[in-house]
Amino acid sequence: MPYTIGLLAAGLVMAMMGIDTGIRLTPELLFDVLLPPLLFEAALQTPWRDLRADAAPVFVLATAGVVIAAVVVAIALYFLIFQPR
Repeated sequence: MPYTIGLLAAGLVMAMMGIDTGIRLTPELLFDVLLPPLLFEAALQTPWRDLRADAAPVFVLATAGVVIAAVVVAIALYFLIFQPR
């Protein structure tokens, strides 16, 4: 059984019992603490055969997708910050 299922079960039990740890779910906690181990675990568990089969879409999204997203954000910020006339 993956440890993530155990963490989920422990969290559910604590919620049902009303145990308050004082920890609040914030974006910083989610992106800095919870997400990296989950992504790392998923990367370790991905078979090479599956990754090779999906190599083309992964490569396109990892290169062209990032470039397109950066250009769109840059253009939007340019118009929001400088507001050309």
